[in-house]
Amino acid sequence: MRFGSIHLRFIASAAAAVILVPVVGQWFIEYAEELGLYEHPVERTRTVISALVGAAWFNWLGGGVLGIAAGVWLDAMVRRSEVTLQASGAELPIALVTDDIGRSVNLESDS
Repeated sequence: MRFGSIHLRFIASAAAAVILVPVVGQWFIEYAEELGLYEHPVERTRTVISALVGAAWFNWLGGGVLGIAAGVWLDAMVRRSEVTLQASGAELPIALVTDDIGRSVNLESDS
């Protein structure tokens, strides 16, 4: 295996990360201490959370996220039941038979 420029680049990146991350991290910690962000953390956290939950957009955002999650879950359950029915060899109800883009297919037509 040849030792190429990719290896040198990786070693240089790793060395820079090992040196820079602690230095920059310590700077952010000291800056946060200057701003007083570490004083009374429980009260600050409670204030931020109550401000977020009290906002009107939070309810709409939460409802949207829950609605999308419920839709994805329902779609997965319907697809799983469709695959199970197809694997069992049972005849599918007409409503569950669809074409490639999700339109219902009528199996009883002769065309």
